[in-house]
Amino acid sequence: MRDAALPGLALAWSRRLAPRELGRMLATSDTDATRRFVALEALVTVAQGKGAPGADAAVARQELDRIAEAGPALARLAARIGQSFLSQPVAEMHLFIERLFGG
Repeated sequence: MRDAALPGLALAWSRRLAPRELGRMLATSDTDATRRFVALEALVTVAQGKGAPGADAAVARQELDRIAEAGPALARLAARIGQSFLSQPVAEMHLFIERLFGG
């Protein structure tokens, strides 16, 4: 049930939160995997231009780049996964993460 709710929550966050806030949530969620991956899905959604109207896709991509280079270890890994899925549907990334972690 929890895994089924993650994409919906990520979509809601992508429409409600600014890219920098999503980046902060991703970077500070090393002890909360669920929060980390919801923030990641939301940030990738915004980076693809599918978030809130007026949300800055370029800022979201900058956040992913920043975290991928200098974030905490688990956030850095998540951001790198997000970067590799920028040109694919977010659902594909979600499925990859589920399979990666045995979900």
